Amino acid sequence: MVGYAYERCSELNFDMKTPLDEVSPEDLQFGYGFRIVPVDNDKVSITIKADYLIDKKPVFSHSSEHIFKFMDRSVAFDFMEDGYKDKVGMMPMLLGLAYSSARGMIAIRAVGTALVSFPIPIINPQEALKRAEKRQ
Repeated sequence: MVGYAYERCSELNFDMKTPLDEVSPEDLQFGYGFRIVPVDNDKVSITIKADYLIDKKPVFSHSSEHIFKFMDRSVAFDFMEDGYKDKVGMMPMLLGLAYSSARGMIAIRAVGTALVSFPIPIINPQEALKRAEKRQ
């Protein structure tokens, strides 16, 4: 068993280019990314970046950091310069928690704009991790 706690989440950046009074679903695109890095000897940081785009230009950007603290991180992960090894299959769950929290933070920021009608999509964390692995 791996002991861990979701220690904290922090908003790193929020930017809305223009007041979004009206948005057409045909014009709106969504993009996201994430970064996973070790912090100290016992933590993992997952940074989530999400953008709403119109004409391939960001009109709404948000990034957040999610810190997970482990009783013994080496039981779950080995971190190397070029990535990490997930020894127990835990990273999809951590990415899912971080992404879901980011969705909530973004939903709060979208209140009062036309984006409130366009919640960011739900992702499959396993698929997102596989796609990221292929890009490395």
